[in-house]
Amino acid sequence: MIDLKKIKVTSERRVYKIKYSDKDFVIKTPKFIIPFGHEKYNGKIIVNLEFDTINTDANEYISMIKSIEEIFSRICTECSIDVHPRLKVDIDGYQFITSIKDRSICNNKIFHHRCHIKDGTSYPRSETQVKSMEATIKLDHLWIHNGSYGLMWYITDMKVID
Repeated sequence: MIDLKKIKVTSERRVYKIKYSDKDFVIKTPKFIIPFGHEKYNGKIIVNLEFDTINTDANEYISMIKSIEEIFSRICTECSIDVHPRLKVDIDGYQFITSIKDRSICNNKIFHHRCHIKDGTSYPRSETQVKSMEATIKLDHLWIHNGSYGLMWYITDMKVID
């Protein structure tokens, strides 16, 4: 369970950093696959972690990420976390963009969590894209661009588990 009183958003230049109890906001993922390998966008490496919520751990993980994003999506109207005073002004009227995409087919509940790979982080390449994996992810900062904002999740460690 996440204690909202421990979440803090600070400003570093033009980026709003996110901490939990004044430390990095780090979460371990349950088992996932990377169905499409990685992609490059604006010089960044991005992967979509695929979770099948038939797995209880995956279901809890997706619920937790959605609840964190829900808090940030309402930050201007129902702020229950410690935020830099300028943040509300900077995102007022902007649309929140989620990092979770529902890719469910019929009764099979599948979700993708879009994450970035930080420079220097080793990760399995496309030949492992259908293997089961686990990772440690970090909620690093809030991004703002062209009338939208969202959360930047970084993979800090990833390993193949079977």
